[in-house]
Amino acid sequence: MKQNDYNKLFMKENDITAWKTEAERHAQVYQEDCVDVVVTDINWELMREDYEFEDHYISDYMHEYCESKVMYTDDCKQIIEQLDYDVFADDPMTGQRANSIHQAAYLALEGALYGIDIEAKIKSKLNLEDNE
Repeated sequence: MKQNDYNKLFMKENDITAWKTEAERHAQVYQEDCVDVVVTDINWELMREDYEFEDHYISDYMHEYCESKVMYTDDCKQIIEQLDYDVFADDPMTGQRANSIHQAAYLALEGALYGIDIEAKIKSKLNLEDNE
């Protein structure tokens, strides 16, 4: 059986998830979770009359999301393992090497979240324009 025939039988043409690595799948789960958490938090704030949204609030909420995920050592180990993060290498985004397992997990998670244009996704779900 040819590879093309195999793909037609067993995979949908647009099913790109089958080609993703385990780390990419976990990164996507964290991205979706972060978007949901940040959108929910900002929507709660938007219900207050005295709340005025500013773009930098998204990154503040994303920072809070990352901080909440790396509180416990077991969670940090899980994040590092799931995202296949090399704790002994310099971080590609910051150029720094992590000083602790918590910092390594934070850097791994932050790298996974910013692997896509997550702020645009959040603004889209909040029904805000990208340049607001």
